[in-house]
Amino acid sequence: KDVEDLEEKLNEYKEKFMEYDLDNSGDIDIMELKQMMEKLGQAKTHLELKKMIAEIDTTNSGTIHYPEFLNMMLGKKVPYLKYL
Repeated sequence: KDVEDLEEKLNEYKEKFMEYDLDNSGDIDIMELKQMMEKLGQAKTHLELKKMIAEIDTTNSGTIHYPEFLNMMLGKKVPYLKYL
């Protein structure tokens, strides 16, 4: 059951990621993150957005890649995701 729940969550997160990756680049940049947070009713300043990205951007790309997005959404509960 846990595996099914995880699989369902991963599918939901993939859909969310694709929804907010507006330019289909494979990552979420600061403007896409801004729109995502506004849509969620949690508008952030440019500085807050940069800090959010810095906290989860393990590749120092300045954007959020899908594995980083998953880690953020899952609260780093699934260690093997870092190998995706």
